[in-house]
Amino acid sequence: MQINGLRDLLGLAFNSFSQPKQSLRRVLDLNLSLTQALQAGVLVVILGMIIPFLTVSLYTQDEQSVLLPMGDRPIVATLIQFAFLLGLSAMVFIVGKVFKGQGRFIDALIAMSWLQFVLIGFQVAQLITGLFSPVISAMIFLAGMIAMFYMLVQFIMEIHGFTKIMPVIAGLFAAFFAGAVLLSIVMSVMGIGPEVVPNV
Repeated sequence: MQINGLRDLLGLAFNSFSQPKQSLRRVLDLNLSLTQALQAGVLVVILGMIIPFLTVSLYTQDEQSVLLPMGDRPIVATLIQFAFLLGLSAMVFIVGKVFKGQGRFIDALIAMSWLQFVLIGFQVAQLITGLFSPVISAMIFLAGMIAMFYMLVQFIMEIHGFTKIMPVIAGLFAAFFAGAVLLSIVMSVMGIGPEVVPNV
């Protein structure tokens, strides 16, 4: 089934909240090649990075350096975000295979790229509401986190053919914990640690 134009794309993104599996299946049925999937991932990352840079531009220079430490290096920040997208896709693929899932890496990549595209709507809403109500902006952020986790679970079930939700949730938490530990070890080896902000 084809997606004709931006209107169909945005409508499908909106439907992903109420019908995540069916919406993702329509995207997967486009049968993108690996090259096309990678290009889509790059585009989504770039779109997703525009919002944070627009948001921090509303703050002072000192606040910008705290809110977005790599704000003066947008290319590096975008590359890191794309690497994170690839890493998350690989994790979804590998963990799914461990539990006898049937999904491919390209399916995981498309699913994670689509998830990020759908969540851009929350970023836009945060940016707009943040101009007049930080409280509403924070509530939208929380809603976005809940929606992200819900759709992530549903997407994993769809690409791997899983039918039981609780094992997927448990496996997801375990994978995130293992990933966090691995990331902390890598950062320690590279000498990267949290910066201490001096008191003013």
